[in-house]
Amino acid sequence: MNKRKKRMTISLNRKISGLNISINRRIFDNIKLPLQKVEIEEYCNFGASKGMWSMGYMSYSYSVLPLDTKVGRYCSLAHGISFMGVQHPIERFTTSPITYEKSFYDDLGIDKVDIPDTDETHIGHDVWIGQNVTVKKGVKIGNGAIVACNSVVTKDVEPYSVVGGIPARLIKYRFSKDRIERLQKSLWWNYDLKRLNITRNRSGPRFSDMTLSD
Repeated sequence: MNKRKKRMTISLNRKISGLNISINRRIFDNIKLPLQKVEIEEYCNFGASKGMWSMGYMSYSYSVLPLDTKVGRYCSLAHGISFMGVQHPIERFTTSPITYEKSFYDDLGIDKVDIPDTDETHIGHDVWIGQNVTVKKGVKIGNGAIVACNSVVTKDVEPYSVVGGIPARLIKYRFSKDRIERLQKSLWWNYDLKRLNITRNRSGPRFSDMTLSD
């Protein structure tokens, strides 16, 4: 294992150990843990994080994500991904936090008006998010999606779509509608890849060279 990494053994009511989970050594001792239950699978990598969130098998993140984020398997999350803050109430007479922040409305004698809770952000399986992407909290990024670098994601991203821009818009779909449906139904991310006929020591194409074409 890289000298800059070490396996993670940490207490979350019970110990997570021996799972080949990697975390940046510099921030290991100062890691922040969410209060809610998290699911962290084997071989995921918190490469530059100050916290831990649910992340699936073989996924990595070089960005700090909100602790309530759910990340699927085989995801690739680059540096510089950030998340928008709270949605200010645009339907009121003011977007200022004086109507919902305690430090304001208590001192001013203003009745508090709650703002809707932000849903968890869900990142599906086999998602690739490029560098310096900004994401609105609560969106859902579908399986197999790709988000181009420097994009601003303000709404849900469809499975196997490629999006980019400010705000992020559909550029293309990676495959035909039929192939996307087949990939979605296959649930390949749940397979034990070690048991499939894809290893380099067997006949046929290498797994790393396999592609889909119409």
